[in-house]
Amino acid sequence: MNNGTCGVADCERTRHGRQPYCKMHYSRWRRNGHTDPVAQYRSVCEVGGCDKPHLSRGMCPMHYRRWRVNGDPNVVQKVRGERWCYAPDCDLKAVSLGLCDRHYRRMRAHGSTEPLMHRPSPCAVEQCVTEAVARGLCNKHYRRLMAHGTEGLSKGDRRSCSKEGCDRQYYAHGVCRQHYDDVWREKNRARIAGYQSRRREQVAAGMTRDEISEALEYRELIANDPCAYCGALSTSVDHIEAVHVGGSDRWTNLARACQSCNSSKKAKSILEFMLWRQARSEGAGDAGGPRWTPSPI
Repeated sequence: MNNGTCGVADCERTRHGRQPYCKMHYSRWRRNGHTDPVAQYRSVCEVGGCDKPHLSRGMCPMHYRRWRVNGDPNVVQKVRGERWCYAPDCDLKAVSLGLCDRHYRRMRAHGSTEPLMHRPSPCAVEQCVTEAVARGLCNKHYRRLMAHGTEGLSKGDRRSCSKEGCDRQYYAHGVCRQHYDDVWREKNRARIAGYQSRRREQVAAGMTRDEISEALEYRELIANDPCAYCGALSTSVDHIEAVHVGGSDRWTNLARACQSCNSSKKAKSILEFMLWRQARSEGAGDAGGPRWTPSPI
């Protein structure tokens, strides 16, 4: 043996890189720990009457190819050129090896055209028979676990506010929605004050003192007026032209509005908002009907 040949006796192949073996004997040594022929140490094909070494799924290369093509390692004839899928009760066209796309994927995945039987597990909560989707819980109890912790898993649980004298429904952090908002405002006073200051500067930009006084007087005059858009009980003052698109706080730009109209109007003009209300009331926004979208301002 010289420096350029394989270190295995009677092998004259060139060494593989810096290894003492050729490429074939090096792969045997890496895979099996020795350089002897691999076939002597492989298990035998599981198909009856076949003593060839196995390749995959316990079958030799020949039987493995037969199984891949026909679904049965003992079937010699290959199913080729079929127009329709040969799977039982399937009328779809064949796309590969005589099978449709669905049955071909099943054959590649688990060696059969039959679907795997899925056995859904019920929710882990007692007396709940809904199928589990995550962490052994159904969708409803999983949402309760994320929102309220393990205490909220009880079926029909409707905890009340922990504040003394309050019987409202639990919202978060042990309190109802109103007390939760009160706590948030208490913790964010500086943030709210800064927002209100910026808001006042924005709506009063370019206004004189007389115009600001007129706006305050007009707010008092219309304090008891109904909603200008739907006629319901008003709870706020709306800017006809939204402030963030250039509207001011002048009295000509103010109107009483209920909370629903004030929240829905947003930056729409009066015409766009009324058309949107009409389209919504007529059901034009439902599935199957034309959907109206406001034009850009």
